[in-house]
Amino acid sequence: MLARVFSQGNKWISHKSKLDRVQPRLVFAMSFADFIASLMLVLGDVVFPPEYGGKGNIATCNTGGWLIQMVPVAAMYNAALSLYYVLTVSYQKNEQSMKKFEKWAHATIFFFWIATGIAGVILGLFNPALFDCWIFDEPAFCSEIPGLECNRPYYGVSYVAAQYYLYYIWIYAAFVICAVAMFMVYKTVYNQEKKMTKYGKSTTASSQQGRSEVGEKGIEASSSSTIGPLTRSSVEAKDTTNTKDQFKRSRRVASQGIFYVG
Repeated sequence: MLARVFSQGNKWISHKSKLDRVQPRLVFAMSFADFIASLMLVLGDVVFPPEYGGKGNIATCNTGGWLIQMVPVAAMYNAALSLYYVLTVSYQKNEQSMKKFEKWAHATIFFFWIATGIAGVILGLFNPALFDCWIFDEPAFCSEIPGLECNRPYYGVSYVAAQYYLYYIWIYAAFVICAVAMFMVYKTVYNQEKKMTKYGKSTTASSQQGRSEVGEKGIEASSSSTIGPLTRSSVEAKDTTNTKDQFKRSRRVASQGIFYVG
């Protein structure tokens, strides 16, 4: 994960103009969220209160738990990136339309991160877990062991339910969206490839037929009678070139989508 962030960072430092487009900005946001979450996992129990062997306090643990929510944020940006590829490849949306989509994606994901973070802090859900501050009991399993009183207010909220509704369900949903979106992109590119192959064969056959007619009628007759076939042949060749260019672009975008989403 960290390698992806740094590799993307090096590319953007040397090619800042790429951030003028929607797709690199979504990749940057996803990589940034991935980097923050990975950093908190690396810090581990450093943010724990001293009684748990750390060097922090409740505030640092709350902050760490809030930043761990960057994991579902990265997954949601993954889903947004998948939808971007569906809209641009399958539905041929232009860059201007995708800017509107980008605004909604940023706003929705940012609201999710703020809302779940506030909920975790208010409910006292961010506590020392196994190796980081996350949604957990304090002390451990106090909500499940009879007679063991919890030190922080949970307002009747189970940490297992909180983990599911504030964390796991969003990751699972993002995975489903990515899978469906990539299948739609694959289907679009596959259909374009079939159409281009079929169209290319028909164009080749038409060109060969036109050349045969020119040879049979002679040079003088061909100068007056084959203008139509030759004109149609040139138009067909141009259409084939445009179709090939569109297919190459779709295939390139689909390949990028599989790389980033994967």
